Amino acid sequence: MIKQHNKFIKIFFRLFDHLPLKRKKQFWVLVLGMFFLAGIETITAGTIAFFASFLSNPEKVMHSKYIIFILSFLKFQFLTRTNSMMVLISIAVVGMVALRNLVQGLVVYLSGLYGTYSAGHIVEKLLTGVLYIPYEWHLSKKSADLIISLNWRQQLATFLIAALKVLGDFLIIGVLLLSVIIIKPVISIIAI
Repeated sequence: MIKQHNKFIKIFFRLFDHLPLKRKKQFWVLVLGMFFLAGIETITAGTIAFFASFLSNPEKVMHSKYIIFILSFLKFQFLTRTNSMMVLISIAVVGMVALRNLVQGLVVYLSGLYGTYSAGHIVEKLLTGVLYIPYEWHLSKKSADLIISLNWRQQLATFLIAALKVLGDFLIIGVLLLSVIIIKPVISIIAI
């Protein structure tokens, strides 16, 4: 199984080496967007968890030392009531989920665009190379071979988009685990 993952990574980086500098820079910008999405996912999960704990026992949450510290720092009197806090937390949850969905949609769209453009560039190089091969080579090949190479563009785009999706999912999992380890190191170490 590990050998298959290594092949997947090798293929991705072999394709990556054939891309122009502009596409390589776009890849790293896309990776930064994926890290941003991972951070938004983590904050959204924390907001939802806080909302669930507030729903289960609002009085205990209102008397938590963290909430008392935040309320004393903000000095908003209306947040001292349970109903006001519930409305604020509900708005925060809805806002974070909306932001997460917006950023996720943008990352998915840009990943698809990147995969399609990168595949187009690679297949263009491939077909340009085929066109400049001596004519005798063309006589020995079937026309279906050329059609198959044209179909590689779609397969290559699908591969690149899938690779970007896997990378994004790994980044999200990594940031979630890292945030849990940073926030509660003792519990994280025991759980591992």
